[in-house]
Amino acid sequence: MGFTRAQLGYPHTVSAADHCPRVAGTTIAVWAEGTSGEMRTTWKQHTIRGALTEQKRIELPDSAFAFPEQRKEPLVDAKHVRNALARFDQVDGVTDGDRELAFANIRAAAEAYGIDVSEQSWRDLGKPGASSTN
Repeated sequence: MGFTRAQLGYPHTVSAADHCPRVAGTTIAVWAEGTSGEMRTTWKQHTIRGALTEQKRIELPDSAFAFPEQRKEPLVDAKHVRNALARFDQVDGVTDGDRELAFANIRAAAEAYGIDVSEQSWRDLGKPGASSTN
C-alpha cells in the first residue's frame, strides 16, 4: 500500500513496516516539498565494513538509498555516491518526483563524503559543461 506525497503532506511519518516488513517497529520520515520549494532528503549516513555484499545491501535501511522507495543506488561511501551520479539517467521505473528526491539524497551524501556536485538539478546531470568532481 502506498501513498502519494500529496496525500501525506508534511511533516508525516509512516511505519517502515508498511513498506518493508523486516524493519517492523520503526518509523521513517516521508519526503515532502518544504514551503521554500527546496527538496527535503530521506538519506541518512550508513557505514558498512568491506564490500557491499547482497546480504549487507538487504540489511541496509531504505534511508541509505538514493531512491529509497525502490531501494536503488545505495549511498554508503564516496565510491557509491559517484556511481549513483554517473548512473542516474540509467535508473528505470521511477518518476520525476522520485528523481528529485534521489538527487537531493545524492547531494546530501556527496556533502557528507566530501564530493563536489556542481549540478543544481537532476536534469543537469550529463549535460556538457556540468561535472561533479573530487
